[in-house]
Amino acid sequence: MLNEDIRQQMVDEYDLSTSGGQALSGILSGFTRKYSKDFTYSLVDYQWVGDQIQYRLHPASGYIDELRERLEVVA
Repeated sequence: MLNEDIRQQMVDEYDLSTSGGQALSGILSGFTRKYSKDFTYSLVDYQWVGDQIQYRLHPASGYIDELRERLEVVA
């Protein structure tokens, strides 16, 4: 998911706007401060795509499967 996509979804679904990409970087930074750099980067993978950062759950973390399982229980 790109920075722009995340910001637009926040506006569309929650009527919240961000002040640019810095807010999203702050979330990642918060994870690092609270849990450690190793935990954060084993959970969230990111790379530059043009002038934006693309965030995705790291597939090896197992978290994608956990989210799917939780969504199946709710549905």
